[in-house]
Amino acid sequence: MGSWSRGVVWSNTPAESAGDRPPSRRVGTVTNLTTEFMFYIYVLHSKKDDKLYTGFTTDLEKRLKYHNRGLNKSTRDRRPFELIYAEMYLNEKDARKRERFLKSGRGREILREQLKHTLGSVV
Repeated sequence: MGSWSRGVVWSNTPAESAGDRPPSRRVGTVTNLTTEFMFYIYVLHSKKDDKLYTGFTTDLEKRLKYHNRGLNKSTRDRRPFELIYAEMYLNEKDARKRERFLKSGRGREILREQLKHTLGSVV
């Protein structure tokens, strides 16, 4: 799994090399933000029963290890897991609202449609 220690976000902050350009000609840059400002919605695939688990966290790498060590009651009997999808949010309320939606019937349906090629390759 790749490193999840930093997030990437689009910013309208001018690039350092564009300092001599007029403000209207400056280009946007990508800015790294630490995970302390990030909230994640994630989807795990159980290799044992081929079912999905959707959750919320501020530390994606740590949370995946937590699930795979059997420290979560609701997933301990479904190990091992692999991370197949994640969304990053700057606002906790937005992330929690999205998690609730993805756990709803319509949300699960949309998620399965969105991930049909991924799910086809992991099942």
